[in-house]
Amino acid sequence: YNILFDSDLLITSDSKGNIIVYSFIKKKILHKYNFYRKKIKNIEKKLYYILENNLLYVSDNIGYLYAYNYIQNKIIWAKKFDAPFRSNIKVDEKKIFLADENNNLFVVESKNGNVLRKIPSEEVLIKNDFENNLAMNKKNLFFLNNFGSLYSVSKDSLRINWFVNINTSLE
Repeated sequence: YNILFDSDLLITSDSKGNIIVYSFIKKKILHKYNFYRKKIKNIEKKLYYILENNLLYVSDNIGYLYAYNYIQNKIIWAKKFDAPFRSNIKVDEKKIFLADENNNLFVVESKNGNVLRKIPSEEVLIKNDFENNLAMNKKNLFFLNNFGSLYSVSKDSLRINWFVNINTSLE
């Protein structure tokens, strides 16, 4: 599980989908928030999250993406997608970048969760445990999918600059 820090706050989660906000100054849990309804409460959750401007952007292995204000303890917006997410999250200005288990790279508006662009890449027939990985520099997002391909995507135009399959070169 990830542990994030924001001044005196520690933010983490558990397998039930609880987001836990702990204050070092007050030495207590300020919030323990669970987004999930009763029908999916018993499914083990894997949350991916990132902090940005008092918001925690959270995706999961069920296919939800939501923005949670951890200071005010409330959901700003939430969206359900077709496939479970399986990547870290990156935020740049007003865009959220993340990928699902089918190697689709999503670019989503941070203010409302609307999809700006969906960039499909190679889909694997046999699911594996590899998690897609995202990294950024000033101009580009780099997307390593679970097929072993590395993509460079322009953060401004949201177009693919180049891609290479590094899986064969590692063998």
